[in-house]
Amino acid sequence: MDLILRKNRNGKLEGVGERSAKAFDGWRKHVREMEPGETIRFTWKKPRSPKFHAYFFGVLGSLFDLQEQFAKPEHLLDWVKVGAGHCVFHPGPNGQMVALPESISWEAMGDDEFREFVDAAWAFLRTERAGFYLWPLMTPQGRAEAIERLLEDKREQ
Repeated sequence: MDLILRKNRNGKLEGVGERSAKAFDGWRKHVREMEPGETIRFTWKKPRSPKFHAYFFGVLGSLFDLQEQFAKPEHLLDWVKVGAGHCVFHPGPNGQMVALPESISWEAMGDDEFREFVDAAWAFLRTERAGFYLWPLMTPQGRAEAIERLLEDKREQ
């Protein structure tokens, strides 16, 4: 069960929405009634920043518009995920290892993990290999300047 909690005006946590409120009440009751030595498992994530999420996808959208290698934005995103190391490797049909991109969905990543992924994505896009793939006819300096300009332009919006 996933819960969405917020701090209310009195400084107390409460569930957001009927489902989370009911589940949170049940969790608190369970904790109160636990016997010494009983265990409970608890996981939480800092929610993703919608503004930072929009920033990443804004840069990706602009990058898609400027490149000529990918026919669909989701193909560019998959390539960036693999380049950033956000993938798993499985044997392909011929036995060679193939990188399969992992999810960056809201459910898959909290804010901290998403920010780490974005840092790795920007580091990948700054590599000569990535720049050459995106713009093979440009000079290395032109590629580097294009990526930096793209990242800087979007950061300011």
